[in-house]
Amino acid sequence: MRNRNTIDPAAFDHLIGSEGETQFGASRFKVNGGTSPVTVEIPTPIVYRMFRLGQAYDSRQIRSFAPGVKVVIGSIDVAAFTRDLRHLLVLVNDEALHHHVNVLLAAVEASPGISGKSVAVSVGSFDEKRA
Repeated sequence: MRNRNTIDPAAFDHLIGSEGETQFGASRFKVNGGTSPVTVEIPTPIVYRMFRLGQAYDSRQIRSFAPGVKVVIGSIDVAAFTRDLRHLLVLVNDEALHHHVNVLLAAVEASPGISGKSVAVSVGSFDEKRA
């Protein structure tokens, strides 16, 4: 996998938002560049499935969702990200995964489309103890 540029934590916090920490067991996807920023929270076990499927099927964007990662999918890579998400919908028959992927796709593809959008991703730890 190609090396990714590191991002200043303060700059990332600005991109992901100041809503505070995600709910326990959730990962946050914040879509920037639309009419207004949209935050989608997905349970970390679902993101873990996405991560492992991304590794198995060599989905370039999704395989970077490792535990605890904070990454920004830039406007150039958003089209590939949506293709990877749609590919997951075809490959896997998992209702929970489909629900969350469809919510994320709707946020990314909302008006005015994917052009000029970026997605800030903050993946929770997969080793969190459950309450």
